[in-house]
Amino acid sequence: MTSHYSTREEESASPPVALPIALPLSPISLKPSSDPVVDFLQSLGLRPNDGSWSKDCEQWKVIPLTPSQLHQLEQLSSDPVLEGYFKFELQARFDLDRSGSCMLVRMAKAPHEFLISALSHEIKRQLEAIGNDQTTTMVLRENARGIKELRHTTLNLPGSQRSPDNSFQHASAVQPDVVLEVASSQHEKCLKKIAREYLATTAGRIHVVIGVKLYSGATKAAKISV
Repeated sequence: MTSHYSTREEESASPPVALPIALPLSPISLKPSSDPVVDFLQSLGLRPNDGSWSKDCEQWKVIPLTPSQLHQLEQLSSDPVLEGYFKFELQARFDLDRSGSCMLVRMAKAPHEFLISALSHEIKRQLEAIGNDQTTTMVLRENARGIKELRHTTLNLPGSQRSPDNSFQHASAVQPDVVLEVASSQHEKCLKKIAREYLATTAGRIHVVIGVKLYSGATKAAKISV
């Protein structure tokens, strides 16, 4: 009897067995949390992968803006959410044209980016060669060594805000000396307008604008204008 009682006591002292209980799962959100900046950009029609962008090597899209929209974009121009949305969601750059009350959105595709990279590499190679050329003057060598690449930058010009495809600036300059812009053949007129604006509104501080017209289709060609 004693042994039997002791066993029951030990059994009663054993910890209870945990039974598996199915807890209700938290609801999964299929839509990311809303952000006022993202909502504003999407209200302008800037939605990634919605079929509104063509399959050209580069699509330039002009979006008309009301005065209040233009003012809001100017206030948000350096906002990290806006910069991240354009860089990662849209994979694009944008310009603001205050005189025309519009935004120019430039969707960069692989051929476009490859050409920018190749041209930029060649410019840097030649600058390095000039900087090391002992047959030239010391002033020329020092100037070449002082020029650096500014791949992603924003230029505030009178009447507009531009984000060139690439630019090169001397350490002593307040604005880039050389600007590089690449566009598809459909936007040659827009490319010429932007080039004139760079030269005319900076009082000559931007010395050279390199414009590249990239043809799509079977031609696989490009035209460079300086």
